[in-house]
Amino acid sequence: MIIYKIENTYNAQIIKRPSKICKTPYVADIIIENKDKTEYLAHTAALGCCGMVDKDKSVIVTDSVNKTNKCKYKILLAKVNEKNNINVIGVDPKIAEYLVETCLKNNLLSTLVGGRFIREKTIMNSRFDFVGIDKNGILFIMEVKNVPLADYMDCYKKDRKHMNFDDKDVNSHQLDSYHLIMKNKAETLTSGSSQPEVFNVLGQLQTIERVKKSGEMIYNKKEKLTNDLGAKQE
Repeated sequence: MIIYKIENTYNAQIIKRPSKICKTPYVADIIIENKDKTEYLAHTAALGCCGMVDKDKSVIVTDSVNKTNKCKYKILLAKVNEKNNINVIGVDPKIAEYLVETCLKNNLLSTLVGGRFIREKTIMNSRFDFVGIDKNGILFIMEVKNVPLADYMDCYKKDRKHMNFDDKDVNSHQLDSYHLIMKNKAETLTSGSSQPEVFNVLGQLQTIERVKKSGEMIYNKKEKLTNDLGAKQE
């Protein structure tokens, strides 16, 4: 089934953010591709999203729902060119909420099948994305976050700018980054850490170090993945 479909989308280019007309950082000037050079206002709910929604960037927009809004369009997706591949990345936080709402309505989340919920419920001084009751009558509160950013290495920005991964294997760098994360977590363990926490951190760390030492890389090759799924080679 289709979980979420975006209607009336257009490829666009960002001319300036914040807009020359509306100075808030949540608004950008854009032009629609394959159209005249007219500039329009577009809402950027995730601000610049670490450069993906900024000057000269390619994005995908849709019509604003509220026709009285100053912004004619809303930026939903960013198009990022990496290693000659175009990656389309969701940069509008509401997309994640729409996806989860559809999953809840269609009982696609196994632990919340048959439950009832409402969106954007305020409890005391906090507003939550979803509040509901599951089939057992137990209250649940759910926050949904859109995470558009990822990188090959977990490091400081000042160190990252000196790194180049164009000729590196993505999987090996993900493993290195995960190894660094787990080593840092292991160093924070104390005599007061719970037994499950110790097992979780040290178990993952030992597995990563074994994989790195043996040179094993699960699903590192398309052929192995195809064989493991029982598919025939072409």
